[in-house]
Amino acid sequence: MKNKLFFILNIALSLYYTSGLAQTASWATPPSYESLEEYSETLYKIREKGKVGLADITGKTLITARYDSITPFVEHLAIGLEYNQGKYRIISIINDRNYNSIDVNGNYFISEKYPFFSEGKLVIHDAQKKYGYLQEDGTLFKPCQYLATYPFYWGLACIRKAPKEIAYLKSDGNELVTELETNSYTLLTGSSFNEQGEAYVQGKGVGMKHCIINTEGRIIRNAKHSGRKLTNYQFREVFTPEKPTINTATNGAMPYQENGKYGYTISGKQILPAQFTKAYPFRNGYARVLHNGRYGILKLENGDFNCFIPKNNLTVRNGKSEKANYEVNVPTVYQNKVITISISEGGKAVKNMELSSSEEYAFQPMPQNEVEALTYHLAIESEGLRLWEKSEELHFDYIRFYPPILSVPQVTSDFKLDENGYVRADKNNKVEVFATIENKSTSSISLSVTIEGQGVESKTETLHIPAESYRRITSTISNIKERKSVEVNVTTDSGLKNSATIKIKPFI
Repeated sequence: MKNKLFFILNIALSLYYTSGLAQTASWATPPSYESLEEYSETLYKIREKGKVGLADITGKTLITARYDSITPFVEHLAIGLEYNQGKYRIISIINDRNYNSIDVNGNYFISEKYPFFSEGKLVIHDAQKKYGYLQEDGTLFKPCQYLATYPFYWGLACIRKAPKEIAYLKSDGNELVTELETNSYTLLTGSSFNEQGEAYVQGKGVGMKHCIINTEGRIIRNAKHSGRKLTNYQFREVFTPEKPTINTATNGAMPYQENGKYGYTISGKQILPAQFTKAYPFRNGYARVLHNGRYGILKLENGDFNCFIPKNNLTVRNGKSEKANYEVNVPTVYQNKVITISISEGGKAVKNMELSSSEEYAFQPMPQNEVEALTYHLAIESEGLRLWEKSEELHFDYIRFYPPILSVPQVTSDFKLDENGYVRADKNNKVEVFATIENKSTSSISLSVTIEGQGVESKTETLHIPAESYRRITSTISNIKERKSVEVNVTTDSGLKNSATIKIKPFI
């Protein structure tokens, strides 16, 4: 089989990939973030150089990392903050409908109790601890002029104008004139409107008035107490931005641990070898991992890698092994990317090369001391991601080589020696001579053999000699007219040579 890369792209394999039975992964976002924290179902909070921003589930940056903190989204709005001397200054307002951010001019700080927009207004304060409101476009709804402000509910917000005076601010910027104030009472204290659109207030005028008002400021009933506890009013529940519910569906791809590193499997089949410092389950086809000190996002892909050596038994001749060919299956998603295959044995690299459809793929095993088998580790990588690995055991068959043996030239059995050691020629005054080449090794050989001499018909032949067999080259001494001695020489292209002196005489 020729050494080559096999791209398996037939219909059956394509159906196999798209059926979801075979999967691999690629980088949706290569490792580049200091941290990736789940922020919502579709968002991560990213950290770079100590600052935070936002990225989508694929790792794409939506909000550049330039804040010390970002609040949760409420009413589709979040607040980008800068921390300074124990306070969080408002830098930007972020909208999750388009992930635009609006910078806020001025030194305004967030309220620790109410770090969220409510009905389009945000409670803020300045460096002097005076309170006001910011609108979602980053402009002031009310300057920082109050002792305290509270979130808007039902279009109204409680504000403290003086140590012993409150008011209710309407969403148009004017104050609500309550029934108590119409009757010459000053509002000493009050609550935010509750879920039923009611507020508890205390008024000072002709005596003290404790009552419940509606959103129009009208008294709807007097407040009743049992000790200090109101018995006919329920204060508004404290609002805390809910932590988003994260869908834990894993697409079947789960991390596994091996030797202190993490990889991924689906239904017990490895889709990525262990290589990550941290790894989290795939969610909606994506997973975050910590790799080489940085966080990135993986994406599940159809198809998988496979690299195998179809012939595991190799022949070693004269200490040199035949090459080990290997075949590689590459899924579609990686066919236009740079892919590297590495081969190692005993922890030492044997070969590293980039895959290309125009190159041959093979490596040269180097067995020592006639070892019977060696285990080679094959791994495939691309874009800094190890995509596949496997160990293959190769077995070696050793062929011992013995040099061929070249005989001396001699006459064939048809010719006999006389009492004086002469060979009588045949009736044509010819004597047939030959030499043999014996192959004692366990593999066949080929040699070019020449037989010649004075009076000898010069002949050269290429002899193909099977293992543990022999072949001969034959020629003749012709035109014999007298008794004489003839030296016959035999040589091979491998350097073997032999000769003999043959005494001949004519037929008559």
